[in-house]
Amino acid sequence: MSRLLAVDDELDIIFMLKVILEQCGFSIDVFNDPNVALIKFKPHYYDLLLLDVRMPQTNGFELYQQIAKVDTKAKVCFFTAYREIYQLLRKQFPNLRAGCLITKPISILNLIR
Repeated sequence: MSRLLAVDDELDIIFMLKVILEQCGFSIDVFNDPNVALIKFKPHYYDLLLLDVRMPQTNGFELYQQIAKVDTKAKVCFFTAYREIYQLLRKQFPNLRAGCLITKPISILNLIR
């Protein structure tokens, strides 16, 4: 079973991800506060991190940078409603795979693939 961590400040998105991905056989921990997610993060535990780019206080890029300090092998996919974020993503994380940006509204079928 794949273990996922999802962080988004929008409660409806977090709820939807949890319900649907658990029904598809994934184990998922969800947080709507990136700071709480960082405190609760378990290094080398998750197969994939799903992080929203735009969140108050700490954005997804900053959260990933903090997580990468304790888990250098953490795999991440960012999601955002703002397509222009992709260029910023590529500049800040040039080694990320091209498929690591998911646009909102999120297609569950594409996410599962």
